Parts: sequence; C-alpha cells; structure tokens
Amino acid sequence: MLTIVHNNPVSLQGGVMRVDRKFHDGMLNYVSHIRAPITTVHPLARPGESVMDPVELRVDELPYQVLGLRVDHRSVPDEASQNALHGLIQASQVVVGYGYGSSKMALAHRKRMIVCLEYDLQTQLIVSRSWAKTPWRGWVNMASCYRDWRRDMVPAMRHAWEVHCNGFPIYHAAAPFNAKRLLYFDSRMAGPMVMSPESLEARLQSLDGARPVRMMFSGRYERMKGALDAVQAAAACLERGLNVEMDTYGQGSQAAAMRAVAAQSNGRIRVHDAIPFPDLVKKTHAADLFLCCHIQSDPSCTYLESMGAGLPIVGYANRMWTSMAELSRAGVVTPVNTPGAVADAVQAMLGTPTALADASRRARQFASEHAFETEFRRRTDAINAALELA
Repeated sequence: MLTIVHNNPVSLQGGVMRVDRKFHDGMLNYVSHIRAPITTVHPLARPGESVMDPVELRVDELPYQVLGLRVDHRSVPDEASQNALHGLIQASQVVVGYGYGSSKMALAHRKRMIVCLEYDLQTQLIVSRSWAKTPWRGWVNMASCYRDWRRDMVPAMRHAWEVHCNGFPIYHAAAPFNAKRLLYFDSRMAGPMVMSPESLEARLQSLDGARPVRMMFSGRYERMKGALDAVQAAAACLERGLNVEMDTYGQGSQAAAMRAVAAQSNGRIRVHDAIPFPDLVKKTHAADLFLCCHIQSDPSCTYLESMGAGLPIVGYANRMWTSMAELSRAGVVTPVNTPGAVADAVQAMLGTPTALADASRRARQFASEHAFETEFRRRTDAINAALELA
C-alpha cells in the first residue's frame, strides 16, 4: 500500500468529500499509474476555510482511500489523528509527501519515504512572517519556522529514500542533504491543453496594433502573490499610453484594493472572481501576456499554465521565476516590489518588433516539453520503483 501525505484541506461530511479539483484530478492519475492501493492523508478543513476550485465527491465512490486529520494552527494532529496516521504508515510499503510527523513515523517503521517539498527555508520564513499581525509576532513565527526546518525538515531530507523537489529553490536547497533528488514543475497543463502552434500563430497575427494587447493575472489575491502589484503595473502601462487591457481571476484579501485601482482605468482593467480551471484555460488562450508579480519564490503552477497558452511572462525576480526565465527564455525578469519596472518591461517588449511573438512561441514550446503527463510520469516511475524494491 502507498500512503500519500498532502496539505490540501478536505471537508468530510455525510459521506461526501469536498476538496480542490486539482488534487482530485491528480489522484485519478496516481491511481492510473501506481501499482498499489493508495490512501491519501489531509488536514480537515476548518470552519469557513475556502477552496478556490472545489469539487464534491462521494467517499464510497473514490478509487482511493482518504484519512482526514484534525490539526491545530501549527498543523500538529491531535492524539486520535496521530494514532490513525501511525497505523496507516505502519501498514504501508512506501510513504510519499511530508508533514504531520509522517517522516519520523516512516523512519521508525523502516518504511521508504519519498519526501515531496515545495518551499525552501527562505520562502518559508517570508511566508511565516507575512501571517503575523505585529512585527513581534513575525519574529516569533520566523523563529518557529527555522526551528521546524532544522528539527524536522532537514532530518526528513537526509533520511529520505528520495526527495522530490517542486521547483528550483527547494531543489537547490536540498542538495546538501540528499543527492537523490528529482526536480519537477507542478501544473495542471496537460499536453492536449497546450495551445497548438496554429492557434498561437493566428492569435499573434491578430496583434496588428488595432486591438489592445490582452494582459492577465490569475491566482490568489494576496500580497505574496503580488496580485495588487500586477494591477498597479497594468495601470502604469495605461499611464504610459500603451494600448493594453487587463483581466484578473482569483479571490483573496487584496480584491477590494485591486478593484479600486481598476475603477480608475475606464474599463481597461477588470478584476473577476475565481473561475473553474477549464474556463481559466480558455481565458489564457485568448490573452497575450501574463503579469506575475510573485514576491515569494514559490513553485507556482501559474508559470507553466500561462506558458501553455503561449503567454510570455513579465514577472518579479523571485528565485523560481529567475531560474525558469533563464531556462525557458519565455519572458522578462523585473525587480521585486516595483510595478513601474513591470510596466517598463511591457513597454520595451511591445516596442521591440517580434519580441512578444518570439517569447510567445518559446513559452508554448517550454510548456509542451514540461506538460503534466511528462512531469507526472517521472514522479510515478520513481514511486513505482520504490514500491518494487520495498
């Protein structure tokens, strides 16, 4: 049996599971490729906790088992949940994921552990400080984060059978602790969803100067995702007299501030609520350019999902986008916390003949080479290899 530990919150009521659609779609792929029964482990959602793209499913109809954990604000399971997780890991051959003490339990029972990580220490420190309401609490959060990294995550990496690293920052950070690492790029962009070369060329041909260049942003409307910065960058483009427009799709605490900026744009900037992923894909295929002002160096699926629609990215110089931009040559890197610099980069790109078109073609090609099936199969092949050895 394979146990997969997730941080996706689930709601389990009346035999129905409510969870993020991306998680369930991914699990269906696991079931199709993994040669063992699968049980997934999740924190139970707290009252009022929202899911951006939810799906409701009957538990008794799922092709995998689900264990929900009651956890506190620090993601520590209560005693009953710890006992349930302990028994599950004891019965498993391989454990994949990280969190809730799973790596220590796997080590204690001599189980093969494939640790899956996204955030390196620097990103975790930034995120933990952003949650604080006072500077003092920010320092306390960062101290706790550093302690957990040294006490829990470093030993987990050292003793893991393999470390699967979602993105460049954690891939580089894990190097001193484990030589057996797998770098992958997480996204929902399956091969058939990648824009065809013919459709991309038709879109590029329509950019004759008469219609506005369609910019967009999607994701959580939060400070760390730079949602407000992206809207401010679009407003700065309009102030420069650029023939552009902007649509955003998401939800979060910055929505009101974003709409206040959009209200001054004469309808050129539009801030929308979150929409289901299939609808979002259609929107990206109709756009021309993606503004990604992520402050944190997170391995956001936004990058590949935008490139899959042939969208070049103008984004902040976080460590993830800096490395990906160098590898893909599908966009521009600008200083962090400077919406004006994003507008400068957009102006330079639109003012250079073929720059937007060339970057669009490279974006589509990079996404095609790193489509979901390719990245996912590399990971499941590694899991199956561990299961066979176990």
